[in-house]
Amino acid sequence: MLALGALLGTASCAQVLGLDEFQDCDADSCSGVVWAKSFESHELVFAESVRVDSKGNILLSGIFQGTTDFGGPPLVSSHNAFFFAKLKPDGSHVFSRGLSVADSDGALASRLSVLPDDSLVLSGSYAEAIDFGSGVTLTAPTADEDGCFVARFLSSSELIWSHNLFTGTGRLTVMDSSATHDGDVVLVGFFDGEVRLGSSTLTTASRDAFIVKLDGETGDVRWNLHLGGPEATMTTIEAMAVAVDRDGNIVVGGRFT
Repeated sequence: MLALGALLGTASCAQVLGLDEFQDCDADSCSGVVWAKSFESHELVFAESVRVDSKGNILLSGIFQGTTDFGGPPLVSSHNAFFFAKLKPDGSHVFSRGLSVADSDGALASRLSVLPDDSLVLSGSYAEAIDFGSGVTLTAPTADEDGCFVARFLSSSELIWSHNLFTGTGRLTVMDSSATHDGDVVLVGFFDGEVRLGSSTLTTASRDAFIVKLDGETGDVRWNLHLGGPEATMTTIEAMAVAVDRDGNIVVGGRFT
């Protein structure tokens, strides 16, 4: 089992795991912990997603600002940026990369999934533009709304492909993703206004949920599903989590009002 979170200052293992609130918490409360690590930044580092590959390596993604040390060369950004990192099963560093964003507050909602070949798919919402290195950039579909990128990287962190997940005048946020056993990836979240996913245009008068399945080889949209009523103005639906079983069945959880 992995536990992931954020802290300010210094915390004991029991505090990190939330065990300090129990009256019988003692020095043995964390006896089952194999290891624990923290990643320091003089400004901000916030891990938002974690996965484990077929070899037991741990993949993390999130946002950071300032100078952040994952155990390799420090990542440096003067404003919010994305990161993804790979650790060995014992927590030692394999690689860590930062993806810079043009807008100072334009990096949020980083999510990742690991495909059967241990390559990884990363998504996130960004403002204006995002830089993947080696001259590869994406620009948000509109100047007034955040874009949403999705990108696939080799298990050694080199970029394979990158796309804007949607076009249109609305806004879309990915809240979770899951790889399928045949190498595709399913993403879920919510959207406002009008967005185009592949050849389909989704429209809502309030906020609705979506499911989209991408071809893992190309990143192209295989199909998408709109959860909600396009004309409903008093309800909101948000897909927050997704899992795919060995038969390819998709389970989605979320919330509505």
